[in-house]
Amino acid sequence: MSLFCVGRIMGITGPGNSGKTTFIVNFMETFPEMQYAVLKHDPKDKARLDTPGKDSYRFFHAGANVGIFSEKKTGLFFHHPVSVENLVASMRPFDLLFLEGLKENPYKKIGIFHREIQTSYLPYVSAIILRNPDPSIDLGNDLTEGGIPVFSIRDGNPPENAPVFADIREWIIQNASPE
Repeated sequence: MSLFCVGRIMGITGPGNSGKTTFIVNFMETFPEMQYAVLKHDPKDKARLDTPGKDSYRFFHAGANVGIFSEKKTGLFFHHPVSVENLVASMRPFDLLFLEGLKENPYKKIGIFHREIQTSYLPYVSAIILRNPDPSIDLGNDLTEGGIPVFSIRDGNPPENAPVFADIREWIIQNASPE
């Protein structure tokens, strides 16, 4: 049975190479009983989803919006933006959808940082995951007293991360935005 009665959405934001994708993959592998969806924002339009020379690539570069489907998977390529709300709707059904990479969106977000927190993200996040925190930095109670929980994890998903991932999961269950 699913943990969620309806789909829930959690934004994951942070600077480049902060560990957003690694966290999402580790989370999904830690809790495989849930049904997930992921939408990844590509602010620099660097992602390549097709292979040069293949029919779909040629169609797209000739100007067509392209759909590729089989009995196992489907892919759509558009020449125009699609709203986050429409993308979320197209990902159903899911227990939890991670929206990776948008600092500003209407959903609650977790900020992920490596070694130290970048304060420019604080107005946008409801929780923080700090990877390999710098031991010389005193987080104090400034964030937690302000209602922003801070979860510290180590790279490589070692066993000592398990209770922290359980705490993060509970926080997500309580705070994820409804569809």
